Amino acid sequence: MTPVEHKARLRREVRSAVAALLVQERAEASTRLVDRISAWPVFLQARTVLLTASLADEVDLTPLIERAQALGKRCALPYFNSATQEYGVREWNRPVAELIPGAYGVREPGKSCGDVPFPDLDFILVPGVAFTSSGMRLGRGKGYFDRLLLRASSAVTCGIGFDCQMVPLIPTESHDVAMDYVLTPACEFDCRTPV
Repeated sequence: MTPVEHKARLRREVRSAVAALLVQERAEASTRLVDRISAWPVFLQARTVLLTASLADEVDLTPLIERAQALGKRCALPYFNSATQEYGVREWNRPVAELIPGAYGVREPGKSCGDVPFPDLDFILVPGVAFTSSGMRLGRGKGYFDRLLLRASSAVTCGIGFDCQMVPLIPTESHDVAMDYVLTPACEFDCRTPV
């Protein structure tokens, strides 16, 4: 099986596991993860944070955006630039309800929000389909977020997901970017330290 085929199979398996979670289980897991991140020293030390408005099949970290704003952090969210086929980053200091629909169903800041230079980011929460305890991430298959991470290479990266999104192995390709940390509602993995 090629890495591409293996990744496609993993995506199907993990998406089925997430879809099997009850609505209440998802809500409780999301609340636990938001609470974990909000109290996490790595997050508390960060000044400029890149967060995301979660999709329906992801842990709902949307409340974290307003918590981060209340903590005085400079918050940024990605937006998709259809002309360049890449993600950019815009500052966000408004209520979450004002985000607009963007590419692939992801809510994002509009053009009236100023861009944030990638080197300004010092912490990035990274969504994904699956993660390993060593920090490997399986994305949605287009490589957009990996390219964003390469441009913000000085930032601390933290993969986030449900516990059922942890898998033993993800085949890697040259463009895949490993996480510094992975957090789930129940676990924290420091991926910078070899096991």
